[in-house]
Amino acid sequence: MIVNGCKTKEMLIGAALLKAPLALVILNGAPVERVATFKLFGVHVASDLEWANHIEAIWRKVASRLYFLRQLKQAGAGLNELLSFYAALSYAQSISLLAKSGILA
Repeated sequence: MIVNGCKTKEMLIGAALLKAPLALVILNGAPVERVATFKLFGVHVASDLEWANHIEAIWRKVASRLYFLRQLKQAGAGLNELLSFYAALSYAQSISLLAKSGILA
């Protein structure tokens, strides 16, 4: 397995955060980026293991979809059109996730 150093990130969790700063990890001659949060399989993971970042990301996505549904409803779209729009969004997101995961490669 070849590790892509550009995509590799390091996150310290728990007691490691309280200790003196650790030396950076070097991979292929370049330091690995140390992050406080990252997205793994659609879940936003934070170094403090709190859910605030994940909930905020989900809330933004829901608010965006509800905004467009509200706009369509105000424009006079019926229930069937609203359901079709939501189904199309959900389908597009599913296909996007499958493509990103490499399943549809």
